[in-house]
Amino acid sequence: MKKLLHFACLLLLTFAGCKKDSQTQTPEPAKGSISGMLQVPGSMSSITASATINGQPVNYTTKADASGSFKFSGLPAGVYSIDFVPGGALIASSVTATIYAGQNIDLGTIYTYVGSGKITGTFSPAGLTTGIFISYTTSDGTVRSMLSNALTTSGTIQANLPPGTYTITFSDVWGYITPPAQTIKVSNGQTTDLGAIVFEKAKTGSISGTVIPANASSSITIARLGAILTALGPVQTFTINADAAGHFRLGDLDGAYYYDISVNPAAGSSLNAPVKIRIFLPSGQDMDLGNLELTSSPALPQLSYFRDNQTVSIPLVTADLVSRQLTIAQPRDIHGAYFGLTLNNVTAPGDYICNGTTGSSITLATDSHSDYPLNWESNSAGGSGLIKVTAFDPVHQTISGTFTATLAFGGNITNITSGAFVNVHYSKR
Repeated sequence: MKKLLHFACLLLLTFAGCKKDSQTQTPEPAKGSISGMLQVPGSMSSITASATINGQPVNYTTKADASGSFKFSGLPAGVYSIDFVPGGALIASSVTATIYAGQNIDLGTIYTYVGSGKITGTFSPAGLTTGIFISYTTSDGTVRSMLSNALTTSGTIQANLPPGTYTITFSDVWGYITPPAQTIKVSNGQTTDLGAIVFEKAKTGSISGTVIPANASSSITIARLGAILTALGPVQTFTINADAAGHFRLGDLDGAYYYDISVNPAAGSSLNAPVKIRIFLPSGQDMDLGNLELTSSPALPQLSYFRDNQTVSIPLVTADLVSRQLTIAQPRDIHGAYFGLTLNNVTAPGDYICNGTTGSSITLATDSHSDYPLNWESNSAGGSGLIKVTAFDPVHQTISGTFTATLAFGGNITNITSGAFVNVHYSKR
């Protein structure tokens, strides 16, 4: 009996030992890593590593540090595709890396280069003389624009661009309604289609006003301008008379054109005519210019300022209000000279600070024959400006005020003092 009990105990111990051996686990394979260095730090928004492990997809994401260094740690053995997600115009080619258990792979320097995508589209009706402005924001937050010569005579848009996000706007075609802007994303090797860009024919409108004193004018001249404001003069001129109360109105005018309005003093009058007014007549609008007053003193220029010991007078300006942003500008001449004030969210008299964060700005572009470089701006580093609106009439669409500025370009500055704009008529676009 004792021998049987002893044999049973041996069997139990044997089975217990076998069970313990069957529970012993195989050690997990050591993990590996993949590292590298971007040639241009900050050029990639993120970096991904993807593989198929034991039949299942795995994905890892990381970012490079300020020096451009990046690393994936704790990776199971496998074949990985390393992909780089661009943060701007620079791109990098994908890399394949095979990791064995516990292996650490250094990819070295990841070289970047400027990628290229394409935009396409079609203007309608075909044959319009127009173009597209392509705007983008640089890494320092500066908005830059370029006029693309991407339009063919058949009305087809085609342009190559580095990868990035762009705002596409369309230059005006006189007599037509300008389509709204588009924000698009261009990817490397991909085509982004803007679709059909349709310019609708503008509706007719009218221009009216009141001459003061009522009997002070002999006539009012209203001239529709051609397509190029500075190079092509009036292409259609109308002469009308004010009624006994000084009122005048001219209807059935082509919309989406610029018009010059001049008041001609009566013969023998000692009064001076107000300055010529240049306005854009939007599609289907009736523009009331309000009171046009003849005075004993010569009319003041619409825009003037004192810059670097020199007084600049601009007798004729254009002004447009688009989405509560009002721009008063000297028409650009054939050499590229330009001066402009931009007031953001203008609704009433007040101060409008120009410092790069408010949307308001003062810009001076000197011509190619000047001793000064082009594109002086209040919103550039080292620049500043202040526009004071002293009068704002949204009914008759007029604005007056003063301004001062320190305009900067590449570390250089030029100062503008004693600036003023007087009774400027603006158009609502």
